[in-house]
Amino acid sequence: DLVSVLYWYPQNIKVMGACSSTSHEDETRRQLQKTPLKTALAQKRRTVCGDGAPVVVLDFDLTLTCLHCGKTQLTDRELANLTPEMVFDNPAGRLRSIQNFLSDLRNEVGCEIIILTLNTHKVVLHCLRMGGIDGLVTEIVSCNSRAKGKKLVEICNRYTPCRLVFADDDPKNIIDAKANITNASILPLSGTSGLQPRHLEWLYYAAKGELSYYNSLPR
Repeated sequence: DLVSVLYWYPQNIKVMGACSSTSHEDETRRQLQKTPLKTALAQKRRTVCGDGAPVVVLDFDLTLTCLHCGKTQLTDRELANLTPEMVFDNPAGRLRSIQNFLSDLRNEVGCEIIILTLNTHKVVLHCLRMGGIDGLVTEIVSCNSRAKGKKLVEICNRYTPCRLVFADDDPKNIIDAKANITNASILPLSGTSGLQPRHLEWLYYAAKGELSYYNSLPR
């Protein structure tokens, strides 16, 4: 319904309230501030994204989800015991918000949606199906290391020309992405509860190429 579709839009953001500062958030900010990006950028030739079709790349654990599903190798029994509420729905209503958001990206904006994860394809696909969002995801790309920047370059080359949008909760992945790609919209997440309405709003406008609406990143 209309109310649920608008759950993550600007007029509803205030209802959610601001998140309190966490040690994870402080670490993200500290890592981004202390890293010598100018030195890294001088040593590398970065992939340049253009104004082509929008490609939204999302981390899985604690970005798309609100639960870390990859801390241990989950057995089939453990996977069977997971519920959509455990994986996606914290706070209550978050899963519906994610469903509406991904649907709008695919059907309204025309995005390709890619999950870039250190988790296994099996676990990610199981959770996506459980949340009813597997049909909205273009592909799942698994990494064997934390060097997500190189995978992002491969994705850019595969979908060239593209307007790349990337979100991740790990500051190291954010730094690596910025060191490898330019002209991309990159969102570092603070906290450990995954994408929240204020983040979904930012990603939506980034995919549409309308970030002039914002003066700063959502926190």
